[in-house]
Amino acid sequence: MASSNDQLGIYVDIGKNVVPRLNFTLGGHTTNVDIDVAGAANLGSSLLMASFLSSIGKGVPDGTLVSPGQLPVESVEGSVDPVTNLPTLKVGLIGGAELTLVFSADLAALGAASLTHQTLQVVKEQEAAKTAGSVN
Repeated sequence: MASSNDQLGIYVDIGKNVVPRLNFTLGGHTTNVDIDVAGAANLGSSLLMASFLSSIGKGVPDGTLVSPGQLPVESVEGSVDPVTNLPTLKVGLIGGAELTLVFSADLAALGAASLTHQTLQVVKEQEAAKTAGSVN
């Protein structure tokens, strides 16, 4: 039996047949669990959501199932990777996670145009709502 001083370690590697594998270490023993690609993506998204929920400290009941969801962004930084010369977007999430996304130039331009268009729509709707509210 592991002592109460043992630290639980969790890490991910690639197992046999090139599948994601979760590894749990405690008391000098390691247990491995293979998961499929979809399971790895779901687990990663759920862990990011758990980080966010824990960081806001809003009384989430013990045992609440954490599912992937919309993650609030705290910071954004665009740059060009000096090695690949590809556009990157570093997204800081509330909860402390940082994601660095690498794009092709075409996809970065398409994403920027789409986000700009959607942002302008939101601004127009907000201005219309303010104007309608001040008329009443």
